[in-house]
Amino acid sequence: MRKDSTGLKVEIAFGCLVALLIGVGWLGLSRMGQINASLNEILNEQVVKSQLAHQVLYYANSNYRMTTTLVLMKHKDSSDIEWFPPQRAENREKIAQTAKKIRELAGSSKEKELLNKIEEVGVPAGKSVSDIVDLLRQTGKENEAKAFMTEKAIPLMNQYRDAWNAFVSYEEGQIAEAKARNDANYAATRRISISLVLLAITMAIGIAAFVAARLSRDIKDRELNKSAIRKLNEDLEKKVNERTEELVRTVESLNCEVIERKAREEDLRRLAAIVECSDDAIIAATFDGVITDWNYGAERLLGFSRNEMIGKSVRLITPPECHNEPLESQARLLKGESVVRLETVRVTKDGKPIDVAIAISPIIDEEGRIIGGSAILRDTTERKFMLDALQRSEASFRSFVEHAPFGILRTTLDCAS
Repeated sequence: MRKDSTGLKVEIAFGCLVALLIGVGWLGLSRMGQINASLNEILNEQVVKSQLAHQVLYYANSNYRMTTTLVLMKHKDSSDIEWFPPQRAENREKIAQTAKKIRELAGSSKEKELLNKIEEVGVPAGKSVSDIVDLLRQTGKENEAKAFMTEKAIPLMNQYRDAWNAFVSYEEGQIAEAKARNDANYAATRRISISLVLLAITMAIGIAAFVAARLSRDIKDRELNKSAIRKLNEDLEKKVNERTEELVRTVESLNCEVIERKAREEDLRRLAAIVECSDDAIIAATFDGVITDWNYGAERLLGFSRNEMIGKSVRLITPPECHNEPLESQARLLKGESVVRLETVRVTKDGKPIDVAIAISPIIDEEGRIIGGSAILRDTTERKFMLDALQRSEASFRSFVEHAPFGILRTTLDCAS
């Protein structure tokens, strides 16, 4: 009877040990899975809001740079200002759409408070920029616009950017706090699991030798559970590192884009200055023959002002017998010629035809497509007149020699001596 009772007790103890090990493994894996899922959900939501806030900052900084450029550039007429409002409106629309998405994702009262603060400072900042544009549209108000920007607009725009920076800092802090809380929960769960495992091992020491095989198997199960927990931890850390690297790459990409855009804007300004100050006439037009640019050299050569010709057809300066030249030049450019050269005739504003030498180059968009042509015109009237005069002189001299009533002989110095 005693033997049977001992066996029963051993079986009960073994069953309890097995149940404890299974419970520890299940609780540990379940808890780790919950922690991993919770952290992923929190990080995904917080990272999305942080990325959207960075996008808003990018568009806001873009408007800031454009406003500064608009105020500092030299204005010749109102057309120098009209490029700004559409671009600013486009960025403001993107900011509004992105801010709407952020507000839809915002759940805490602190986030809503920060977003309300952004809207509060955003209204006067936007109005200050509109006031600057209104001043620049008025002749002689450039200095007043600069002073207004220094005294009022820049502080208001800085407040707007600082409000978004505060929101980004809060979201990044929330990400760090969420990770810290989950790390603490993970450590506590791990300590409990380890404590339960140690308890199970202590109980296993008192079990009879004949259950050693079963105990060994249970220990192997425990090691598998610990391995699964370590794997979950490694996966969690890997995902956090990947999200962090993604944020870093996003910031670096935005910085590179800003630098490249500044460089392109500087190149465009230099090119515009070169074209505008060139003595040669430089005219740009689409393949439909609509003039898109007209420099000072073209005004001086043909008599038409820039305002008179922008948006007009090149037929205004092309005589009827030369109306097919633009189409022929277009066909040659589309076939791959880098420069099309021709000597032809153009008509000035007062109807006077002039001989010109033209060099036409293709205008290519960002996708590599030819969308128009840029022509450099040079007056050849005087050169052609001198060439005609020289030809007439040679013909006259040749006629004189051929029809002379006396003999004409040409010798070298050796023969003459």
